[in-house]
Amino acid sequence: MLKTILYSSLCGTLLLMAGCNSLPSKQQLQNIEQLQNKDWVLSYLGNTEFKATPDAHSVPSLRFEPTQQLTGSDGCNRLLGGYVVQGQTLQLSVASTKIFCEDPQQTTQNFNQRLAKVTGYQVHNQNLRLLDPHGNVLLQFQTNSPNP
Repeated sequence: MLKTILYSSLCGTLLLMAGCNSLPSKQQLQNIEQLQNKDWVLSYLGNTEFKATPDAHSVPSLRFEPTQQLTGSDGCNRLLGGYVVQGQTLQLSVASTKIFCEDPQQTTQNFNQRLAKVTGYQVHNQNLRLLDPHGNVLLQFQTNSPNP
């Protein structure tokens, strides 16, 4: 009898906790839709504008798929992984290939270090800002894809 009461209480508590998770707002869904299915090309590393050299074979970029898969490049290596969005919070899990590239300005290393610190995002028009826990812009991207 005591097991039944404990089991029922536990189930009720779990259902109550599951019901407390709010659904994303309309604005949050629009932000997620603006994030996805676009090729985001790096435009700023922090406050420093990024311009690819004419001989660059790859430019740092990201693509967020609706399946919560993340693909892209750090300018040298291919990136792949996943992401989770909750409100304006963005959690990334990223892995990369390990090809050696000449990188005298250490763009690849700087990009990856900043990417590892991302905890939030902002999408406005054709700009994506990836933010640290304090709201500072770590990386900024642009896309040529039209807004939905």
